[in-house]
Amino acid sequence: MKEQYNLRELTPSDIKDKIVAYRVDYNVPLQEKKILNTSRISQTLETIKFLLESGAKQIQILSHLGRPNKSGDQNYSMKLLVPEIQHAFGEKTEFRSNFKPGKCKIQVFPNLRFSIGEMNNDPEYIKTLLGTGAQIYVNDAFSVCHHTYASIVGLPSFIPAYAGKIIQKELKELSPFLITKKSKGLTLILGGTRVATKINLLKKYAEKADNIILGGVVANTFMAYKDQKIGESTYAPEFFPHIKKIHEIAKEHQTKIHLPTDALVQEHQTKKIG
Repeated sequence: MKEQYNLRELTPSDIKDKIVAYRVDYNVPLQEKKILNTSRISQTLETIKFLLESGAKQIQILSHLGRPNKSGDQNYSMKLLVPEIQHAFGEKTEFRSNFKPGKCKIQVFPNLRFSIGEMNNDPEYIKTLLGTGAQIYVNDAFSVCHHTYASIVGLPSFIPAYAGKIIQKELKELSPFLITKKSKGLTLILGGTRVATKINLLKKYAEKADNIILGGVVANTFMAYKDQKIGESTYAPEFFPHIKKIHEIAKEHQTKIHLPTDALVQEHQTKKIG
């Protein structure tokens, strides 16, 4: 695994007396500024503990939170998470209103999505992130690793970068599925809202798997392609040409694509939280 992904092994000697930029996914569900589920924070405990025990000078937490419509929207401020972070790690935690370093061992910086520079991997925004004084970069934000965000690909191009414990575990769990030939009995279950990030995966497994079971917007799009009724459900018609190709690959390799056969119907879309 280490050779295949060219992961740099994180050791205590890399961490001791260093300021660590720790990119996480603390995109927790919120309701009226209250955290509904803290699991995304608790999952990072293993890496945080390793960094602390290895003598990190500071741990600077960088994360996105929700989909704010404007910069500085207090409904999506990382400050809301500080009490839970402090409780989870048992270490005094400081919220920073800008990307300048503070004095606490653990510091939480502003919501990365407050700036379009994050999504655009803007060089000027990368300079802003470097203003924290971080000396090494550790990534545990597995859910956004496929994006070319400033905090994902920009920042680690300037300082030594390492995979955190979450990333290491995810890669270990996924490694058996990096197959190169048809795998008898293999079933892929795939859903989600972003069809664009699933297309290449579907093309691969249409060739390698026996079954593909689809849900979410991905399933909606496949159903709409086949002129099945999906009401006002969200789908992505721009990917119809890709879906045609996926069906052709699946037919050639005798892979069955399974779509929902029934549905729970509501009159209005529920508001997204987080």
